[in-house]
Amino acid sequence: MLAVEQYIGFLTVMIGLVELLSVFSDDFKAKTMQVAIGLGIFRWCIVLCKLIEVMVLVLADLLIFALVVFIAAPFVRVAPNVQQVLEMMGNLFGVWLGIIGFSSLCMILIFFTQGSMGAVVLYLALASGVVNTLFEILFSMDAVKSFHLQLFRLYGDSPLYRPGICTDFGCVQ
Repeated sequence: MLAVEQYIGFLTVMIGLVELLSVFSDDFKAKTMQVAIGLGIFRWCIVLCKLIEVMVLVLADLLIFALVVFIAAPFVRVAPNVQQVLEMMGNLFGVWLGIIGFSSLCMILIFFTQGSMGAVVLYLALASGVVNTLFEILFSMDAVKSFHLQLFRLYGDSPLYRPGICTDFGCVQ
């Protein structure tokens, strides 16, 4: 089951990218969304329908993947117990949420640029962990670490300042 768990992480990149391209790539070339708007359909309805379409397609792909794993398990002499099955389903749910989240962020870029190439690059950067790594590098720098809340607190000359002791439970005057 370890190989399946390693492959599940790769699903975020592959399934999400395929579904993102399948939902959006030809719509702007064929101008189907512009035709739908011209027919009187609200823009938010189109965006919501596209998001639901991505959600359903990704869910179907992940369910097919789970079905293939469970069918193939006896042939490779692996009998997953209940805990492993629940763990795999939880991992697949996390992958589903990740793909939906990344796709939602990419939809902003898709609708802004009216094309899918920039969104593909953004999706790959998000799903492969490049953006996460860049933020980790940025926040590990000493110049960024020195910014903390005490630099931005209100002092006595501010009209919003009230003397007292503040804790997690509230302020005492």
